[in-house]
Amino acid sequence: MKLFESIRTQIIMILFAFLIPLNLMLILLSSYSTDLLENQSINLIESKLAIQMSQLDNTIAEAERYLAFLANSNPDLQLYSEDATYNVRVFRRVNVWKELNQLLVYSNRIFGFYLMDAREGQILLAVHSSTIDHRQSLREYISLRIGEDLPNRWYLAEIQNSTYMLRWINENGVYLGALVNVDEYMSTSDDSISTSLVLSTQPDIPVDRGQLMVSVQSASKDLYLHQMISKSDLLGSLPFIQAAIYLLIACCIIALPSMFFLIRRILLEPLKTVNNALNTIEAGNMDYRIPPQNSAYEFRRLNSALNNMTHQIQSLKIDNYEQQIEKQQVEYQNLLLQVNPHFLVNSFNLIYQLAQIQDYQAVQRFTVYLSDYFRYSLNTHELVDLEKELAMVETYLNVSQMRFPNMFTAKYFIEEDLDRQQIPPMLLVGFVENIIKYTLQRGRIVHIFISAKRAGDCVVLSVADDGEGIDPQIMKLIADGEKVVMDGREHIGIWNSRQRLRLQYGERAKLMVESKPGEGVRVRISLPVSLDE
Repeated sequence: MKLFESIRTQIIMILFAFLIPLNLMLILLSSYSTDLLENQSINLIESKLAIQMSQLDNTIAEAERYLAFLANSNPDLQLYSEDATYNVRVFRRVNVWKELNQLLVYSNRIFGFYLMDAREGQILLAVHSSTIDHRQSLREYISLRIGEDLPNRWYLAEIQNSTYMLRWINENGVYLGALVNVDEYMSTSDDSISTSLVLSTQPDIPVDRGQLMVSVQSASKDLYLHQMISKSDLLGSLPFIQAAIYLLIACCIIALPSMFFLIRRILLEPLKTVNNALNTIEAGNMDYRIPPQNSAYEFRRLNSALNNMTHQIQSLKIDNYEQQIEKQQVEYQNLLLQVNPHFLVNSFNLIYQLAQIQDYQAVQRFTVYLSDYFRYSLNTHELVDLEKELAMVETYLNVSQMRFPNMFTAKYFIEEDLDRQQIPPMLLVGFVENIIKYTLQRGRIVHIFISAKRAGDCVVLSVADDGEGIDPQIMKLIADGEKVVMDGREHIGIWNSRQRLRLQYGERAKLMVESKPGEGVRVRISLPVSLDE
């Protein structure tokens, strides 16, 4: 037995073909789910951060517009000069401070404005609600940063646990600036996820292990808004599901030997028992019986049926069947022999007549035809090619043409692909012989038509003539499948042909005879297609 034909090997292959793709699919699905959830969460957070950064950018832009407006339109700033007296400068600063407070009323997003004379160091603040300590801290930080003479841009500042962005411009010796409270833009909407927001001037900042960082950049500033997210909070219960999947895969792998053991006990061993029993019986031991086994009901039923079948085969009368087969073979051979004898006497008479007139060439030619004819008629093969049968028909007609010159013609209509169709030998020759024997008349030419064509899964053979036809009473006997008796003699040609077809093909073959007085006879034979390759 080949290895891959064994059911044991096939079951193992089926198990692996099922479990390996299933486990790979589970692993890929778990990894894909993690990546998909992580990417979707990052995209969502990026969208929220982009909105927050956009709001912050809009506030900064608004503050810059207010500063530019004051610098270009406020007369106190334009007329402010270090050469003015102290009282005048104080007066102008107070006027500017008042306008800053008025601007603050119209903008809730800007935390405040401030004004500082660089020479005197006094800072005036116009901010939203704030404590005195907080205001003092803001003044100290602003004074310190202005004193550092830094470039004119926005800066991040941590003042009393609050994050601000501030910027100032120098207008005629007065520093005019704005404050934006960044904390108002740093809130997160999902309390179930552990996150933190960081505004930085650096594109990358350190991230703790187990966290993801999502960043967006300001559209017009060197600012970056970073949000750190805990992976465990982000993925939720997905890691536990992944762990369960991996545990399931491990259990499947561990359970494989147990599964195979159960399959072997339930299926393979009973099948092996049946297979061994079949091998033993095939070897000729008809006394072998499968012993009782503790197996599934179906296998117990199969074992019982096999034992019963073996007992029945052993009990059959094989000799009777062999005798019946032998009888059929003898009957078949006798039917073959019954076709030939009535032609032999006529052939000897013709040879005698040709010898009397000393036509020795005709004697030789006729003897060759006759030899071929009888050699073929004694063929012991059950089936021959249609091509060979038609060649013998032509040989027989050559013989008959020498006996009955110019009394008949023959035409063939044979489909090309039917040359190798298998038929019983002497089948068509017998019907052509009947035409020559019973139809020819002096003074009249009989036309013989022989055809073969395919009709579905059958081949239809036909032998026809345009002679006088068959008597209706005889046709009734032929139609009833009986032997025809005339002048005390049996005419068994058609009956023999039917018996031969029945023995060879059973019900799959049919022979039909059609005839009307004065219109000739047509014999049609339907056989299963059987082309010899």
